[in-house]
Amino acid sequence: MLGLAWAAYASFGLVSASLAPLITPITAELGITYTQMGMILGAWQLAYIGVAYNAGRVLDRVGLRRGLGVGILVIAASALARSLAIDFWTMFAAVALFGVGAPMVSIGAPKLIATWFDARERGGAAGIYATGPSVGSILVLTSTNAVLLPATGGWRPTIAVLAGGALAVALAWWLFARDERGHGGAVAAGPTRGLGDLLRVRNVWLVVVIGFASFLSGHALGNWLPKILEARGFDAVSAGYWASIPSVFGIAGALTLPRLVRAEHRVWAVALMLAVSAAATATIALGGGPLLLGALVVQGFVRNSVTPFLMLLMMESPAVGAAAMGAAAGLFFTVGEIGGFAGPSAMGLLLDLTGGFTLGLSALAAVLLAMAIACLGLERQRPGVPADAQRLVKAPSP
Repeated sequence: MLGLAWAAYASFGLVSASLAPLITPITAELGITYTQMGMILGAWQLAYIGVAYNAGRVLDRVGLRRGLGVGILVIAASALARSLAIDFWTMFAAVALFGVGAPMVSIGAPKLIATWFDARERGGAAGIYATGPSVGSILVLTSTNAVLLPATGGWRPTIAVLAGGALAVALAWWLFARDERGHGGAVAAGPTRGLGDLLRVRNVWLVVVIGFASFLSGHALGNWLPKILEARGFDAVSAGYWASIPSVFGIAGALTLPRLVRAEHRVWAVALMLAVSAAATATIALGGGPLLLGALVVQGFVRNSVTPFLMLLMMESPAVGAAAMGAAAGLFFTVGEIGGFAGPSAMGLLLDLTGGFTLGLSALAAVLLAMAIACLGLERQRPGVPADAQRLVKAPSP
């Protein structure tokens, strides 16, 4: 199941990154501005906002197999629709469709971890599934301008090929996925938690706020990085390779950091990762040569691990656990994707207004630094006390 969840998340990364290396030919053919392109890049996050919380509650009720299976099919449909877009509005709608299916994958993956793995195994499992989007993104960024675009002859058939990859993952999921160890039906994980119950847990609402800022910066930088590098003098192929550097080192970070950091130190780890990410973002705005390379490496190594750490803090908080993880993750990603829409949109607007990326990148660095400080308010797990035991002691009485 972990392998299938990883493949589902890889298809998520494959399709979500599909436009980034093709911004120049798409804007030219469709006749749109960078502000409009920024809105397109943030369109799926906008749709996600309206779907995610209820998607999490649906997952809690219908189970992982059906929920994620439908989600992957919708992601593939979004990719196919992008290849058929004829103007701003049809491309906006095609990208927005991704936001209808994406919540089932991004919320279902942490729920799968909470359901299939005990507290000692979750760190490693979360690190593994978190590498999926990075691998999908790497494949797109390194192959689009170097291989797919020359082979297919245009951006439309290039995106259609990516749609085929997502469809293959959907087929594998429906053939082999199950809901729970030894069970074929929906996971009976206990009573569903309401929004009010979740927001009464300090770690839940504070993790949600930090996630908002992390998504704002991550989506802005991830979607615009190839264009940022082109503005620095890179050709399209080189920009694609350099833009994949954060994703490559993000895999290394996701595989090592969740395993190495003990549960009682996760809060400090998140604060440090956000502070380091802020410094790296500022360096991308101002540095060049080896300094730029180092910033991309460091940015990727720490950035891709923030969400798995936040998910671990969420699932190990009182009143959450496996029973309410779908609803809690739905809340997290709903608010997070508000930032996911605002980040790329604001970056495109600032590019049109200022003619460069320095102001936008500097603002992202400031937001990340503020969230590093906010992490100090998170409740820490007590050393030597398993998370599940703490949940039993601290959970409110029914």
